[in-house]
Amino acid sequence: YKQVVRIDAEITDNTALISLFVPKLKIPNKILISANLNTESESLLASVSIPKIKFDNLKANDFVSNVYVKNGEIDMFLSMPEIILNDSVLVKDISILAKGTKDDLGFTINASDRTEKSGLNLLGNIDYVGNLYNLKLDTNSTIFINNSFWNLAKENLISFNNKYFDADFKVFHDKSEVNFKVNKLNGENNLLVNLKDIDVDDFNEFLLNKGINLQGKLNGEVKIDNFDKEPAISGDLSVLNILVNDYLIGDFKIDSRVDL
Repeated sequence: YKQVVRIDAEITDNTALISLFVPKLKIPNKILISANLNTESESLLASVSIPKIKFDNLKANDFVSNVYVKNGEIDMFLSMPEIILNDSVLVKDISILAKGTKDDLGFTINASDRTEKSGLNLLGNIDYVGNLYNLKLDTNSTIFINNSFWNLAKENLISFNNKYFDADFKVFHDKSEVNFKVNKLNGENNLLVNLKDIDVDDFNEFLLNKGINLQGKLNGEVKIDNFDKEPAISGDLSVLNILVNDYLIGDFKIDSRVDL
């Protein structure tokens, strides 16, 4: 017997239920859900709309998700106009498109900052092989930071499951490079970030709003030990030829450790 089943739901009292699973997540108003299940084409079309979301100090409005599933194929679109941190816009124009199967899913992620001087357009794929999810970003992806384009290395790969995480990932711009690697030591997952000839003024956007123009070259290494359980951050960094509001300070070295 072939038919189309229509489902419409409005969930208004969800705070207690959500807090059981994600205590910091708050959805103060309502969740709107609509779906069409077509037994003839064996397909499902669903839409979820959430007017307001709050997670700790982060807030978002007008979250929308549309999903179409047929014969194991998934076609999904998510969007949010902006994410707000402490009443200031952190990221805006967020959209995620995904198409494929649960074992081989292609995706596109777009977002920009409030000034539109920084943003990203990530193209990639997630496949599932040998109990591992493998995420690889396309080199046609773009990362735009303070009006400068950063490129992705061909070798980037992130592999993970609920018990395992491994990453080898590099972005570069002109002579600047940022390398991300995960290594394993004594059963702990450690994240290593290596910085080479980073122009500090490429990341100066937030300080400029406070009247601070910081310049210099950043080199060194930041390590996050046991990042998925009890993280501890250590850094060995140097900043060369530091200028603050065009006043030459000189060179600066940072060697520190913080347990979280």
